Amino acid sequence: MIFPACLNMTVHRKCAECRFVRWIGLKIENNILKHYLKNVYFITGTAYAGKSTTVKMLADRYDMIFCGENYHSRVSDIVATPDAQPDICYLKTLDDWKDFVTRSPEEYERWVFSVGREAAEFEVAELISISKDKKVIADTNIPLDVLKEISDHHHVAVMLSPQSMSVERFFDRSARKSSLS
Repeated sequence: MIFPACLNMTVHRKCAECRFVRWIGLKIENNILKHYLKNVYFITGTAYAGKSTTVKMLADRYDMIFCGENYHSRVSDIVATPDAQPDICYLKTLDDWKDFVTRSPEEYERWVFSVGREAAEFEVAELISISKDKKVIADTNIPLDVLKEISDHHHVAVMLSPQSMSVERFFDRSARKSSLS
């Protein structure tokens, strides 16, 4: 039982100060998330596969709420903390871009996967908050193993492009040009 008087809400330990049970964290089971995400369709995949374009076209055509690339960032940029989401906060800690590009391939790969998992928490929270009464389509980076657990298979599309395309066309996007100047 949780008592509002206990401000140290952290699971199943007696709080020394108030003797109430505290919560140490929150885990929402996947079947509950799946229920609340029933109006959400996900498109994921590699860079330059056309995910953003497809999400925008489907949202317009079927009157769905459009969640474009990194839609979660307007909240995560404010709420994320280095202790709880160290990899989302990594770019804020850089002195210059040299630190970013000189990491080992293994460290970069670890960072990419970790950012996806950290961002997934923000994405799921945002999608639950907006999908109650209307269908939503999201350009997402939620890892596939997570999507498998929280969404019906017919609500997920994976779009792929040739790996070489990311390298050859990386600087073609105006957002990349401005963020690296």
